[in-house]
Amino acid sequence: GLHAALAQVNVPPGQAVFVGDSPGDMTAARAAGALALGATWGWHPPAALHTDGAHHLLPDPTRIGPSLLHHLTPIPAN
Repeated sequence: GLHAALAQVNVPPGQAVFVGDSPGDMTAARAAGALALGATWGWHPPAALHTDGAHHLLPDPTRIGPSLLHHLTPIPAN
């Protein structure tokens, strides 16, 4: 599903960021070549997200902005 979504918006996998709260989300993000950010406020413990490939763990929703900004590369204007 993630591969299809990236193809629809024409985003190369290496430039995608995926925030998820389950080990399956981390596995899907890694398989699609996306940066996997684990949302630790969901049902699964942080260790499970880390074990299944989270590149970074987000401790609460307010950290999405700063954590994403750390990983993003600006796209030059045309």
